[in-house]
Parts: sequence; C-alpha cells; structure tokens
Amino acid sequence: YTRSMLDVFRSNLMAITTLSSSNETKKARLKNGDKVLFGLAPLPFVTGLFPVVFEEEIDFKFLPPVKEAHSMSFGERNKKGFSLGMQKGIDLFFGLSSVAFYITENFASSFQGGTSGGVLKKKPLMLYRFLKAKYQCAKEGRDIEPRDLFSLKSLVCAGTDTASYKDALREAWGIDPLEIFAGTEVSIVGTETHS
Repeated sequence: YTRSMLDVFRSNLMAITTLSSSNETKKARLKNGDKVLFGLAPLPFVTGLFPVVFEEEIDFKFLPPVKEAHSMSFGERNKKGFSLGMQKGIDLFFGLSSVAFYITENFASSFQGGTSGGVLKKKPLMLYRFLKAKYQCAKEGRDIEPRDLFSLKSLVCAGTDTASYKDALREAWGIDPLEIFAGTEVSIVGTETHS
C-alpha cells in the first residue's frame, strides 16, 4: 500500500468504527484504552493493518497485544484474545463473521465445570458480572451469552457469509453487527449504515 492508500484506509476505518459505536443518540462512544477483541486475519491480509492504522488515531488495547499476536497462529490468537477479554472486559469486536460466530457458539461451553474460562483470574467487576449472569441465566433456564457479561460499543463483521450469522451475533452480543466490505487488494470498499 502507498502512504496515500493507508491514509484513506485509516479515515475509512475510523469512520466505520465511529459509525458502529454510535448508539441511539448517534453519539460515538469510542475512547482511548477501549479493549478490542480482534478476530481478523493477520498481515498480509488487509485486516492485519487494523491495529497499525488505529495506532495513528486512537489508543485501543488489542486482545491479545499486537506484538504478541504476531507470534501466534490464528486459532491461538483468538483463544488468547477471548481469555484476556474475560479478565479485562471487551469494548469492541472486529471479526470475520464465521469466526465471530464460532467464538460465540463456544462461549457457554467455556464455563462448564464451574470455574473454567479463567473465572478466578477476573477483576472483581468481571467476577461480579459473571456470577450475576450465571445466576440470572440459571433462573431463565438458558446458557450464558456474551451479552450477559459484556456491553460492546461496536461489533464490526466482514466476510461474504455475514448474512448467515448476523441475527445470531445480534442476539448473542446484544448489539447490531455492522457489516463491512473489504479485500486485501482494495482495502475497505464500503459499509452498511444503521438504516
């Protein structure tokens, strides 16, 4: 990519993230230090540029940290990122739709056996949220869902199969996924909007 392509890519990515994080009042809720669960492919794929271009605009904390993630396989990175999210919380989630769905579908199974999923390593707030969610879900006779623990500000999905997973992701995370259209050669092509 040329510098001018990266500049356009950065502007488009910030616009998409801002749009995705805007709530009913249309006020974006992004801030420095937001924790990002990153379920996208690394460089040389275009999604591997996300942390690089974000770094020029805003101080997001990627789960796992980008330098550490480079030495991991795709599966290891997703597992570690989610484990860190369980300890520190998650504010934003970027993912290939199928990967986001896979993580979501396996969410409840990570808690079977009581204290699995790193429950004892959580900060007090996360431990409180977990225990409260576990109790409420038991009362309702359902499995724990990501929305029971996290209040995402933004959920951005990519992939040609997004339509197949969007409703399930919305239900599980409690937020409307924003679908983007992108490719490694052309970077970001477009996005849907709230309407």
